[in-house]
Amino acid sequence: MGFHRRVPPRRNLAGQDPAQCGRGAQDVPALCDPRLRPGSRQARLVGTTRWPSPGQWQLPLRSGQVRGPGLQRRGSYREENHSPQGHRAHLRRPRSQDGLESDRGQQEPQRHDLGDLRLGRLSELKTAADWLARYDAHNTPWDRGSAHPELVARIESGVMAPPRAGARALVPGAGRGHDAVVLARAGWSVTAVDFVEDLAVDASRALAPFGGTFVAADALEFTGEGFDLIWEHTFFCAIDPAQRASWGAMVRRNLVPGGRLEALVFPADKPMETGGPPFGYGICELLVALGKGFSLEQESALESRLEGRDWLELLASFRLAKG
Repeated sequence: MGFHRRVPPRRNLAGQDPAQCGRGAQDVPALCDPRLRPGSRQARLVGTTRWPSPGQWQLPLRSGQVRGPGLQRRGSYREENHSPQGHRAHLRRPRSQDGLESDRGQQEPQRHDLGDLRLGRLSELKTAADWLARYDAHNTPWDRGSAHPELVARIESGVMAPPRAGARALVPGAGRGHDAVVLARAGWSVTAVDFVEDLAVDASRALAPFGGTFVAADALEFTGEGFDLIWEHTFFCAIDPAQRASWGAMVRRNLVPGGRLEALVFPADKPMETGGPPFGYGICELLVALGKGFSLEQESALESRLEGRDWLELLASFRLAKG
């Protein structure tokens, strides 16, 4: 399970430079508080978080709030200068299995794009045909072949159990449907959506025994009958940032009042200016895309990172107001 901490209290940010979280952003949690910008005392970093370029603020991870062996797998940064202009990050030497420091730790950790250069970088995936070519070549490093372990753990613990019989769940950008199958097996009435039509046969076959449905369509345009849960996993990071407002509209259109959005935020510490997919983002970007009426109920950092995912993963739970 991930490392959980209390979410800071909500406060109205009207008139306090809302551009940090997008145009017109108001009434967002203190996670987007201007006081938590780089340079403030509250915004000191641990782990491998990096500041994005000026004017593009991501979730600040404050000292003592994010811990776990996975966060320091490649070493850990220690801030000495907390301003974006004078930022210096020092890498502690990683220790070998016998506990001794290794000289190899003098180099900064390398980051990797998921993908195989033989078919181009993930940043070249623009159309459904581009994604289909990857699936046809079985060159899909973002597909682990199974559901995300954090989703499995939350279902097994009862945190994401259906609130009643027949409760509906939507999985946009479902891919082969691994997460959707786990939700359906847990008792959710699942609809999985992906625009790669060739995935429909296998995904439908996997979902059918549990009453789930696969829809071959553009998830951003999808409209269902009202869902109690929307599960976000590697869909928001795959779309062009210009489409994030459409993603938010899709969530608002499909989620019933009082419904939940559960999101695996990945890659949470990737600088936005590096492009994508996967495009970096944080809690602020989700809140801006969702718009008014959503509250952040829980936010946590996952203790360990999945193989092939060198960027930080967060788990965020949102609730749509009933009124």
